Amino acid sequence: MKYEDVGVSIERGNELVKFLRKMFGSRNIGPFASLFPIKDVVKEYPSPLLVFSSDGVGTKALLHKRYHTMRYAAQDLVAMNVNDIVTVGAKPLVFLDYVGISRVDLTYDLKEFFVGLEETLSSIGCVLGGGETAEMPDIYNNGKFDLVGFVLGLVDKGKKLGPERVKEGDVLIALPSSGVHSNGFSLVRKLLDNGLDPMLKLKNGKDLIEVLLKPTRLYVRQTLHLLQTQYVHAAVHVTGGGLVENPPRVIPEGMEIVIDRQWEIPEVFDIIKDAAEMNEMEMMKTFNMGIGFIYVVASEGVSSVLRCLEELGEEPFIIGEVKRAEGDHRIRFR
Repeated sequence: MKYEDVGVSIERGNELVKFLRKMFGSRNIGPFASLFPIKDVVKEYPSPLLVFSSDGVGTKALLHKRYHTMRYAAQDLVAMNVNDIVTVGAKPLVFLDYVGISRVDLTYDLKEFFVGLEETLSSIGCVLGGGETAEMPDIYNNGKFDLVGFVLGLVDKGKKLGPERVKEGDVLIALPSSGVHSNGFSLVRKLLDNGLDPMLKLKNGKDLIEVLLKPTRLYVRQTLHLLQTQYVHAAVHVTGGGLVENPPRVIPEGMEIVIDRQWEIPEVFDIIKDAAEMNEMEMMKTFNMGIGFIYVVASEGVSSVLRCLEELGEEPFIIGEVKRAEGDHRIRFR
């Protein structure tokens, strides 16, 4: 018996390594461990802090594979990680990926994933430091697979964003999401399996599935640019838990976030809400509802932050404020 007889091929793995070396270079593809020189990087940071995060694409990856949008899956994977570390003001430096798969073949979909990974990382100046592609047919059977990422970044201790900076009266400035991003897809897939038409036409003329598969937006460039204003106290990446669970993570004890429900919620969320027969608060706890990222900003810096974001081509809007807590709740909608 050979190893390949049970579904694992060393030769197929080697072919993938050759492909990745051509795309990313040979320094970090293939060795037992990867290296990243930091001497020149840390010169910019008087008190450097390493920042880490790990996240995945979740079951949205299954839809990406079904509709051959694996390049989008790569952006989802990177964004879910780098958007998390930039909430503390960290610059992403090194990214690692894990692909768990039933069979390693250089198919169109797998190639598109790595092409998308290279494009996305290049767009934010982050390096692929290596990764793992695991061929495990007994775990990832029937074409199933998993995508996980790991990111390392750097922030100066004196410039780190977080709850310790947040004050009563701070204002919440939001940036739009591109759509559903990468959370809530176990529910979305169930709705599609139960008859929700993926080709349903939205008011903007696009098919529902096209809107659902839009990749998660990257908020790195905008956030690092805003740090120059010194008005941003904290930042929120609106992921799993939606608008109910995520904003309270960046405020200190004794404070609450008050959100005004006045922004225009994208049509895709109304379609999901109706198909799932969910109430509004459950939707707020599950999805981003059209808001992908939030800045907690000093009241005196609101106009400056809005202007900076608009100069970057963004369409920011105010959605609430930080107040002294009334009772035990940490977030309130009005």
